[in-house]
Amino acid sequence: MAHGIGALPEVLKVGTNEMELVVFKMFTNRESGQMETRIYGVNVAKVREIIPMPQVTTVPDTPNYADSMAEVRGEVIPIVDLGRWMKLVMPNIEIRPKVN
Repeated sequence: MAHGIGALPEVLKVGTNEMELVVFKMFTNRESGQMETRIYGVNVAKVREIIPMPQVTTVPDTPNYADSMAEVRGEVIPIVDLGRWMKLVMPNIEIRPKVN
């Protein structure tokens, strides 16, 4: 059943001049060897959910940044590694992987 405009959260209504962001960090090594932190934000209206990294299945003949798939709530989705897609050199630090 469709909900009227009144059912939308205030931030998603047109004309509020507000936006909520999911902020995340990506890390890379500079040529000097120092670690650089890059901070990004994505509009929450574009994010379905954030979940811990599910069990993934490797898929042959795919780009190196999208080499796996996962089943999430009965739907198969591609897993894209943004760091690899952006050609970042990953530092040697412990990061808890998540999927957006």
